[in-house]
Amino acid sequence: MNPEGQIDITLTILPSGKKEVTILNNRPVHAAKLLVGKTIDEALTIIPLLYHVCGKAQGNAAISALQAAKNTRSDETTYLSRTVLSDVELIREHLLRIFLDWPALLEPDDCSSEVSQQMSDFMRFSSEFEKALFHTEKPFSPHTVATPEREPLFKTFGDLETFLESHIYGCSPDLWLKAKARDVIFHWMRQDKCLSARSCAVILENGWAQEGQTIIPFLPKLTANQCASLLFPNNNLQNDEFIASPTWKELPHETSALSRCHQHPLLKLLLAHCGTGLLTRHVSRLVELALVYARIKHNIGQLVTSYLPAQIRRETSISTTPHFGIGMVEAARGILIHGVHLEEDTIIDYKILAPTEWNFHPEGVLSNALSNIEGTDEAHIKEMAHLLIPAIDPCTKTSLEVAHA
Repeated sequence: MNPEGQIDITLTILPSGKKEVTILNNRPVHAAKLLVGKTIDEALTIIPLLYHVCGKAQGNAAISALQAAKNTRSDETTYLSRTVLSDVELIREHLLRIFLDWPALLEPDDCSSEVSQQMSDFMRFSSEFEKALFHTEKPFSPHTVATPEREPLFKTFGDLETFLESHIYGCSPDLWLKAKARDVIFHWMRQDKCLSARSCAVILENGWAQEGQTIIPFLPKLTANQCASLLFPNNNLQNDEFIASPTWKELPHETSALSRCHQHPLLKLLLAHCGTGLLTRHVSRLVELALVYARIKHNIGQLVTSYLPAQIRRETSISTTPHFGIGMVEAARGILIHGVHLEEDTIIDYKILAPTEWNFHPEGVLSNALSNIEGTDEAHIKEMAHLLIPAIDPCTKTSLEVAHA
């Protein structure tokens, strides 16, 4: 048995040609109940053991929620350093998906040797940034104070910049983001030799760009009070069904790189050309990767100056009512929300709403995408499904069964 659970997906091709999708989420979505009765320090020790995927985002959301419930806060340097760590992890997760999933679009031996070396190279960035920001201290302890070091930070960021230029964009991420016309980005796909461009070119040339269109609305940017009303309606501690199948205004919504970045000019071009299909989803990962790179660059610049603002807008750590705290972090797969209810230092209730539960809702974006794959050929439908599932991106294993009714 997989301790992190699994999502089982069944896609049935009906005689009419329509597709019927069933999603069974077997993830341990209520694992946060293990934190009830624990102290703050105990909870911050347990959470990294419970959540291995996006551990920095989980730690950041947890410390934010717990501090908010206690009406305390870390200093601005520590807060910003934690934000950088979460963003570096977001980049790592996007790179993992690119290097693990996108080679399947290419010939089997086309890039196997380079991929293993490149994965080894980028996996080190998270630990190097953490050391440069926190040395040997635990980043998400309430007692930790960040002590950023200028030279190690600049060196590690420079290495990350070089990696993205060499292996993802073929130019600086800033320059790549400035593409103003659809033909420019299509030319990049067809001409650049990096894995990301070649993979997108395969989708484009095979006519798969519009596969998996969806009509599921994007989740708007929620306030802390809105998150609190979702997790603890009327301060009610019992809202377990919502955690397993969340909705906003009684509808399932999408939270993803695409939902966050859809207003970017490059994605507007692709949305107009191929909607929310497979190509747009692949490029949205690249757009967010470049935007987060720019955000890290800006935040490191603030950290190494002596003029760090006395007050930085903190969207991750907000107290809604006494003893209730909400922590929100934009993780690689979408918005991650932690909610806690404390009495003194003891946890009375703790809820974690992960992006997977939004996107893999039984009637959510993945279900809608799979049901809109073109045609009735079982082999084609299975191939498209195997591309769409990681594009929408769960944080756990999945199984897929495709068959005619």
